[in-house]
Amino acid sequence: MKFRYFFYSILIQLFVLLGMGTIFVFTADDLLIADQEPCRADVIVVLGGDGANMYRMKYAVQLFDEGYAPKVLFSGGTLLSAGIKCSTAQMTLEAALEYGLPREACLLIGQSQSTLDEAENIRQLCRSNNWRSILLVTGGFSSRRALNTFRKRIPDLQIYSCPVLWPEHEFKKWYRSESGLIAVVNETIKTMFYGIKYGICPF
Repeated sequence: MKFRYFFYSILIQLFVLLGMGTIFVFTADDLLIADQEPCRADVIVVLGGDGANMYRMKYAVQLFDEGYAPKVLFSGGTLLSAGIKCSTAQMTLEAALEYGLPREACLLIGQSQSTLDEAENIRQLCRSNNWRSILLVTGGFSSRRALNTFRKRIPDLQIYSCPVLWPEHEFKKWYRSESGLIAVVNETIKTMFYGIKYGICPF
């Protein structure tokens, strides 16, 4: 009798997990991605973590060229552990200059090692520059966590989430590619971590 109860209990838990997993497969993109229409703002903020294709930088320059903001702020961390003195933000800025962004439109903050660091550092800049609104440019799957982090740390700031939906990712079918699987699993773990440690709402 005890064995039968234990068996059915395990079976029910497996069905629940299977159901939750199935739901997650088809809703992960909606849960993790916060995609909003860009609006006129005080500054375009490009978060660190841009890949070799520089999709975030290119999208930020496009938004600038379309007149959404007069300044573009590049954020990122240091590369001292790799023996490189400049930050990832500096490297992205230099690429943006080659891509046609005017130097006078560029701003830099290169001491952030996480999304939380970026929100804290940019909060200080918002106060000192009296910025009331930003366009937040980051990766697709990390966009909701970034948006919620900034809203938590800078509640009086109007934030428009403008993620880059990379061409190589078919977001509705992320589970069909290795890069999609890695991106979703990695971001899901980060989202849970931010919720537990920093009290930032996951979704």
